[in-house]
Amino acid sequence: MRISNLSRVSFGYDKAYSEEFTKTLSSKKQNAEIAAMLINMNNFADNLEDLIVQMEKTPYKLKTFKFDSLVDMLEEARDFVSNYVSQYFSGIKYGDDLAKQYKLEASQKKNLVSKAWRNSISEYLGGVDLESEVQMPTDKFEYISSDILTKKHVSNVIGHDLQKYEKTSSSPNGFSDVAGMDEIKARLKEEIIDPASNPEQVKKDFEDYNITLPKGYIFYGPPGCGKTYLVKALAAESGLEMYMMDISKIGEKYINATSNNIQSAFDFLKNRAMEIKKPVLLFMDEVDSLAMKRQYTLSDENVKTVATLLRLVEGARDDNIIVIAATNKYDNLDDAFKSRFDGQIYFPLFNKDQIKDLLKTLLSSRKKGQNLAQSEDEVDKLSQMLVGYSNRSISFFIEHASKIAKKNQRSDITFNDVKKAIELSEYEKVNEREYKKNDKSRTIGFA
Repeated sequence: MRISNLSRVSFGYDKAYSEEFTKTLSSKKQNAEIAAMLINMNNFADNLEDLIVQMEKTPYKLKTFKFDSLVDMLEEARDFVSNYVSQYFSGIKYGDDLAKQYKLEASQKKNLVSKAWRNSISEYLGGVDLESEVQMPTDKFEYISSDILTKKHVSNVIGHDLQKYEKTSSSPNGFSDVAGMDEIKARLKEEIIDPASNPEQVKKDFEDYNITLPKGYIFYGPPGCGKTYLVKALAAESGLEMYMMDISKIGEKYINATSNNIQSAFDFLKNRAMEIKKPVLLFMDEVDSLAMKRQYTLSDENVKTVATLLRLVEGARDDNIIVIAATNKYDNLDDAFKSRFDGQIYFPLFNKDQIKDLLKTLLSSRKKGQNLAQSEDEVDKLSQMLVGYSNRSISFFIEHASKIAKKNQRSDITFNDVKKAIELSEYEKVNEREYKKNDKSRTIGFA
């Protein structure tokens, strides 16, 4: 099978042979570690080849995913396995025709793989020089082959770092799982969820009032007050795909690399929205590390990064991307960046009544917490004690109280268990003034 107009490589490996190859190598007791490494690298190459074949079916991806670089990677991976199979396991014929073709293709290139690819693989292998004699830890190759071409790490190879959000057993199923925040949930329902579920109404609203889907919002406030949890509930409630940008990985030391990674991420999301014909959510947590006020730094790279973000967030609506940016350091954000969003939503600490609701939710989810959850007087006293603590801290207290009750083999989690958990904890009450805007804007609800 030929890929697009690239005539360099014919793709389509023999799955049955690949399974037999794995089985044969697995039985080798001599050079067993190298055999395991080659199995993982071969699996990696198979996964990469599957990805390339799949990409060929969707032409726009050829540009988005740096198709040419992926072909280079595949050539190198096949050649790598072929060379070391012939060196250490000469009795195994690694698909001679296939191996010869890849070796021929590879020999015609001065640089088989981009520096980014070599550096990426070398990093995962703990700094191993790929040109040297290979004595590589097999667990590293297993990590690469299983993850680098799936949700988690393909982005490192193609120029951005996004992870598609997938629900887990502890994830919210929707807004009903989120205690309090009624104003915020109502706004998000009105401005994101309802329009996203009714595109015809969006079209009519645009014609009648020039109202469109939002570009996005900034969520800010003290840590542990439910920003990330609510974003996950929004994804579940809306049914929209959500992608989470790993801020710690998207930044790089190379000139322009961070800006390029962010651009690649938005390109992917734009194309994904076109493909599924629905808006997609992008969640950028700790965004202050990317969009810091430009006067705070002399770094040209930071200035370029902020300029890139300004342009991309401004155009997000046209690309059917809804950006949710979260921060605990609102005043550190670049002013122009803040102005690009449809609103800034402040997440305050819960008041006493909201803490009561949260306590009842947390206790009711535990079989041994039912009685305490139904004791209005004790829940009220605990709520008063917990005013000033973040939601995360309160959740920790109930978790610790549960362990105390279990340790003492009590039939129920008691008021004193929770009180003791609070007393033993190193969590402190939050000084909320540190997280509010340094102006006279409203500090509860919406800014």
